[in-house]
Amino acid sequence: MNITKQKITGHIFAFIVVSIWSITYVATDMLLANGITALQILVLRFFLALGVLYILKPKLYLPKSFKEELGFVFIAMFGMFFYYVLENFAIGKTDGTNVSIIISFVPILTTLASAFFTKKTGITSLTILGFAIAISGVVMVVFNGTVTLDFDFLGYILAFGAALCWTVYSVLLEKYLERFDSIIITRRMLIYTLIPLTPMTFIIDGIPNMKTFVETPVLIACISLLGIFGGSLCYHWWNKATRNLGVVITTNYLYMSPFITMVFAFFATKTPITAMGICGAILILFGVILSDLRK
Repeated sequence: MNITKQKITGHIFAFIVVSIWSITYVATDMLLANGITALQILVLRFFLALGVLYILKPKLYLPKSFKEELGFVFIAMFGMFFYYVLENFAIGKTDGTNVSIIISFVPILTTLASAFFTKKTGITSLTILGFAIAISGVVMVVFNGTVTLDFDFLGYILAFGAALCWTVYSVLLEKYLERFDSIIITRRMLIYTLIPLTPMTFIIDGIPNMKTFVETPVLIACISLLGIFGGSLCYHWWNKATRNLGVVITTNYLYMSPFITMVFAFFATKTPITAMGICGAILILFGVILSDLRK
């Protein structure tokens, strides 16, 4: 694959993934509203995702060294287990809009971490200015004309912890993508996430009530969306995008998540899009373009 085609493919994968992740919040809300807890949702979606990936690539991968496998453990812990647990608890402590704003700092943190640890990314004045403009746009899109603030600092700390976890995952992932197939990495992540998550869920929330899914078939579609797309294919495609574009450019697509959610909410629930939301979307786009300029 030539470089141009490789980059185009990476951009397509990144956009598709962020679009799907942006609308999975609706499916999660429906499951939560029907008595399925946040931890139970994670266990169900990750087991389903793992099954899908083994169907796509049945070949087993056996560990070659303790150090190599330890790297997979760290990628799984930061990219799935700690990230989702911290994010879910953060949403329980503070407003979801505030959490999404803090999570949107991931591209900034990732660029700084990549510049410091891998020396592949340079930080320029345009980079900083682009970040500031994009974050301003995210805030405007998230609020979309309705400003609600609270000051539960524990929620903010948990959300920032989730953002840091995704940053660590992004930096660690880049090294492993040079050596392993994306599906192999995603399968390993799911396995090492489910090992601590499954008993933790059973102890805290118990076994999910599967009767709920039988009585409300739409919930089957919701968990299928989360597992097949949000849990397996999205991570696989995100890893491929990171390989093709690099960690910084791929992560910048996360800025688009609030805007995509806003548009989806408009069509799904008739939530109005305000002038503030439109201006915010323009700022996000301009900020991302500016932060990627090197001259």
